[in-house]
Amino acid sequence: GRVVEPYVGAHVEFEDMSTKTILFPTHPTLDELRSQVKEVLGWTEDNVEIRFYERYDVGQGHKYILNVIGQFEWKFYFDLVKESQVTFMLFCSSRVIKLS
Repeated sequence: GRVVEPYVGAHVEFEDMSTKTILFPTHPTLDELRSQVKEVLGWTEDNVEIRFYERYDVGQGHKYILNVIGQFEWKFYFDLVKESQVTFMLFCSSRVIKLS
């Protein structure tokens, strides 16, 4: 699959990707999210790093991608969603295999 953004600030879409729904009873930490995604997608190898790309809507059809690389970005994205009218998270995860 791929993330399509024709130009900066354009409507962003995730294309040719499968969809999985993961529910959490409370706000997960970034590590809990990574762990659950690895399990659901079967990416259980020790040398696999999970990266997240969050899509958020800033209004008037403009959607942006936020690369969640650490706790700061995760909290920022969570706070954005928490303050919005529709509180669900849509993100893309990618698998990076680290070479030893």
